[in-house]
Amino acid sequence: MDWGSYIYSLVNKPIDEQTKDDREMILFADFKSKFKNINNPKDITDELWSYYRDVKIDTVEDSRKVFYTPLEDRLRDTQNPCNSSKKHLEVKGNVIDKLCDLLNIPKEGYFQDHIKHNRIYEEDIKGSDWYQLVLAHNWELNELYTIEVGADFKENPLRYFKSYCLKVMGISCTLNQPKGYHPDDMEGLWKEYKKKDIFRMHYSDVFPIPRYLPTKMHKCCNDFIDRKIAKGENLTANETLLRTYRKHVEIHRQQPSCSKLMFICRENLNLKLLDEEDFPQNKQNFTPLAFGNKGGRNEK
Repeated sequence: MDWGSYIYSLVNKPIDEQTKDDREMILFADFKSKFKNINNPKDITDELWSYYRDVKIDTVEDSRKVFYTPLEDRLRDTQNPCNSSKKHLEVKGNVIDKLCDLLNIPKEGYFQDHIKHNRIYEEDIKGSDWYQLVLAHNWELNELYTIEVGADFKENPLRYFKSYCLKVMGISCTLNQPKGYHPDDMEGLWKEYKKKDIFRMHYSDVFPIPRYLPTKMHKCCNDFIDRKIAKGENLTANETLLRTYRKHVEIHRQQPSCSKLMFICRENLNLKLLDEEDFPQNKQNFTPLAFGNKGGRNEK
């Protein structure tokens, strides 16, 4: 019996006759069908398991295709009053475009290849066109996606930004909470600012005499970094290090290699979103409801 027939026989067993090993094998087969380089269960990392659990691949595939849909097609979808299967391509496309601007993802080449390691901070989001579009269309976005633009989005946009990146665009990322620092970690930046005379020139009211307390230096360093960001100036390596202690969304360096998402690009994608039926569900998309939590991993 070949692999496909073997898995098919397990899937078609009555649930109450499936053993724990059967269910584990069905789950492994589903991973193997969706992701590249899965050769044994040890290849399924905690990060990949979370991605599998939280991300609907068909939603991500549609979203990335919308990114490459020409503007005229997006408008045609919106402006046709007789369109009973309206896909809201204009709103979706505009928001996706601005997200990709923020993440420096161009329309040339494969989408997957342009997802780079990055850290996005609250001030980055609030200064972006993506932020303004989400504020303007929050009720529509709440209707279109399963994630919610919360009432606190205007003041605290990072949580929704992380969910949008992950669940709409399939970009693996983490919301990192602010963390404390050890004075030794900041020694390089403090020496840099003393050498450049930053404290005396810009914070003479805080340091009327050259007695530099760590808590005051830390506060002034953060303020000076904010000033540079507001002016669009580049940060030094030491300033970038201090900034990482703030709350931010980190785009992972290594992204899951999902087979359906690897080769989506404008050049080789035949876009028919406006006149084709919804994409059929993957026939091998087994739902592991009978498994409970795999290997003791609890849902967050």
